[in-house]
Amino acid sequence: MRERSLVPALIIGVAVATILTAIARGDQTESGNDWLDFCERALSDSPPLSADEAKALACLGFVHASYYTAMIVRDLAGNPNSVGFCGKAGIPNGQLARIFVKYLQDHPERLHHPAAFLAYEAWQSAFPCTSS
Repeated sequence: MRERSLVPALIIGVAVATILTAIARGDQTESGNDWLDFCERALSDSPPLSADEAKALACLGFVHASYYTAMIVRDLAGNPNSVGFCGKAGIPNGQLARIFVKYLQDHPERLHHPAAFLAYEAWQSAFPCTSS
């Protein structure tokens, strides 16, 4: 019984260690500057070129993955406040991209930071936990 309760903690620990190791080694090359460009292209009305289309799709995939990864971590922890924001499932990728782009545009001083951290900050800003 005790071993089963350790599984979520081990999964979270391994995931966090892997992400932090990759960032420390410099494996993440995309900054907030890169993702702002990608996401603005995803939200533009003009028909994108093939390279632009790829960046637009990358943006939608990135915001989806970063948001729902945090939601999974929250669910595994069993604590709604464990990730520092209280978003809900079912938010369209386009809305997530708009939230991320707005955060990047509103915080140009932070654009040199890793995009994954900036996305997390965007979710915290958009979906704060409120005490009931």
